[in-house]
Amino acid sequence: MGNGQTTGGDDRSAKIITLRWWTPSTQADRLRQLALKAGRTLIELVVAAEAHGVELPVRIRHAATMLQEPQQDPEVLAALEDEMKRRDLLRNIILAAGTSLVPEAGSGARTVGLRPSEEANERVLRAFRGPGGVDVTSIADMEAMTAIYRRSYRQASVRTLLPLADGQVGLIRELSQNSMRPALRDRLTATAGEATALVGVMLLMDMYAFDRAWPKLTMALKAAQEARANELEAFILGCMAFNAGYDGRRAEAINLITRARRVIRGLDAPRTRGWLAAVEGELRARSHKELACLKALEEAQAALDDIARDDTRPWIGIGAFDEAKLKGYYGACYLQLKKPDKAVEELTGALEALDPVLLKHRCTALADLATGLIHLGEIEEGCRQASQSLELAIELRHAVSIDRIRDFDRRLAPWASTTAVKAFREQLVEQLLVAFYPPARAIG
Repeated sequence: MGNGQTTGGDDRSAKIITLRWWTPSTQADRLRQLALKAGRTLIELVVAAEAHGVELPVRIRHAATMLQEPQQDPEVLAALEDEMKRRDLLRNIILAAGTSLVPEAGSGARTVGLRPSEEANERVLRAFRGPGGVDVTSIADMEAMTAIYRRSYRQASVRTLLPLADGQVGLIRELSQNSMRPALRDRLTATAGEATALVGVMLLMDMYAFDRAWPKLTMALKAAQEARANELEAFILGCMAFNAGYDGRRAEAINLITRARRVIRGLDAPRTRGWLAAVEGELRARSHKELACLKALEEAQAALDDIARDDTRPWIGIGAFDEAKLKGYYGACYLQLKKPDKAVEELTGALEALDPVLLKHRCTALADLATGLIHLGEIEEGCRQASQSLELAIELRHAVSIDRIRDFDRRLAPWASTTAVKAFREQLVEQLLVAFYPPARAIG
């Protein structure tokens, strides 16, 4: 809007409010800013555009159509992969959605970034209109979008990703109301399980909202079982074991991880089998069961050794599990088992080997390394590592790492007067209070 200033000698000018002319470019900026500020789901972006008077073509009424083509266009998919640095992936998705919703004067929609074809737009719209049924490509579109969100967990802030993932769950639920062949329904149900599990994991690991995470994981488990997706079922049971273990229900956690490892037995899923063994190792370490812990970690290593060099299948899990991540598990377990020298060795190796894109894994490993260094009396280096972890944890809103940093801080009392500890605690006081502000939108 205008600033209310007069524009000349005419008395009427004092009563005129200068109207700002909204060009397509400024409209795009307006939507882009709204998306970044509110962290809305793609569907909510469409609603926001309509609320702000931006006319939308019917073909792109559903935000689900915005990223349908990457799965079918290898060049676009490769470009998307290249953009996955720090938190830019989801920001770029939102920017692409915002600019794609802006129509040019006298034409349809102007699209910047990833644009679905006319055929894809019409296909998805038909699927949501029903009741004509859902085709195989529409199901593949939902799978591709869910996979993007799940990969994004490795580096995206919960504040940005949680609303998007929850919106995807709602989108899949809406699509599931249409008729489709049984085999397609199984695929869509499994995708619903993957998306819902992602929401549950963020509530658990990124927000420590155990009571809210549990029903989401339970819903995801039911979907996996209905779809007869055994590997997904085992993975979700592993997440539920973490939930129970972090919530202090250790016996239940062991029962869940035992059940998960029973489900995965016999499946051609070495990475998930290895991850579940590593989860059991951590749970055993927290109960100070050293022999059981180390046995489980050895089984995790054996499972990774079974992965063929040419196996490029995407992992059903969230984040990543490889040799570097297993070293992180070893380090965390050695801390629980009161062996800081071995913990520091494993965690140092983990940080050297971790893929730079795995920011959350790096954040947790840094916090654990800092604790190990403190146990060894290396106060200054421990504070330096903890400072790096804190910066990442605040950026990512990662509750698991924040909790470990708090534990690290409690161990600093004997060295409270040292320069390194004072500096770290100043950083903690300044930054920790805003680590989860503004809060992520409440989910379920």
